[in-house]
Amino acid sequence: MVIHLRSIVFFLILFVIVTSPVSAQTPTEYGFNTFVMVQDPLQDLERFKADVDDAVAHNQQWIRTGIASWEIAPSGDTRHIDWNYTNLAIYDEAISYAKQKGLKIYLITSGAPDWTSFWGNNYSYSNYKKVSNIYWKFLATRYQGKITVWQVFNEADYTHYRYFTPITTLTSSYLNELKGLLAAARTTIRTIDPAILITTNTAGWPMSDAIQTRWFKYFDTQKINLDVITVDVYPVDNVAEIEKLDDRVTAVKNRYLKPVIIGEIGIQTCTTC
Repeated sequence: MVIHLRSIVFFLILFVIVTSPVSAQTPTEYGFNTFVMVQDPLQDLERFKADVDDAVAHNQQWIRTGIASWEIAPSGDTRHIDWNYTNLAIYDEAISYAKQKGLKIYLITSGAPDWTSFWGNNYSYSNYKKVSNIYWKFLATRYQGKITVWQVFNEADYTHYRYFTPITTLTSSYLNELKGLLAAARTTIRTIDPAILITTNTAGWPMSDAIQTRWFKYFDTQKINLDVITVDVYPVDNVAEIEKLDDRVTAVKNRYLKPVIIGEIGIQTCTTC
C-alpha cells in the first residue's frame, strides 16, 4: 500500500532484490527497507541502527533508505537552499553507520524540496528543475563515495512526482517533464560521483498485466537516463500473481537489458488487510 509523506514514500517490512546484468550473471543480492526520521520516534536513529544490525545479522547486502526534504531543506529560493544542518547530521550518521557495517546503500530522494510546490509556492518547471539541481548537487557532494544506487522520485508513474496527486494516464507531456528531470539528476549526481547508479521506480499494487504494461510505457521513455530499472511488486495473496513474478521481472530485464531491482515486495500488515 502507498503511504505518502510528501516528498518520499515510506514502506516497512520489505526487501530489495538486485538481479544481475544480462551480460554478466552474478548472484542475486538482498536487502531491507528502513528509514530514519528526525520527527518520528518510531523511526529514530537508534531504531534505524537496530534495523541495520538485524539486516547484517541475516546476511543482507543492501539497505534501502531515503531522505525527507522537509526535514533537511525547510526553505530557500531559486538560488540557494536553507539547510537544517542539525537534521542533516542525523542522516549523515545513519548513512555512515550502514556503510561502516558493510551494506550497500540504495538512497531515495525527491526532486526540489516541498516548498517549491506547496505552502503558497508553485515554481515553474524550469525553476523547479533549478532548485532540484541545487538539492541533488549538495547531497551528492555530502555523501560522495557512500551511495551505490540513487533513486530519484518514488513511484512517479502512480502519483505526480511533484504534487503527489494520482496519475490516471501517463501523458506524453508528463513523461517528457520527468525525462528532463531524470536527465538533469543523472548529470548532476554522476558529475560528482560517477560510480552512482541512477534509477527510479514504478508502482506494483496490486500486480496485474495492466500494471506490467504501464511499467513498459513508463520505462520506454525514461530508460535512457537510468542505469538500473526498479519495480515494486505487490502480488498480495494472489497465488497466480505470485507465480508470475519471475516472468514479469524477466520480461523487464530482457526488454531493457539493464540490471533490475525489486525495490519493494510484500503483503500489507494493516489490521484490515
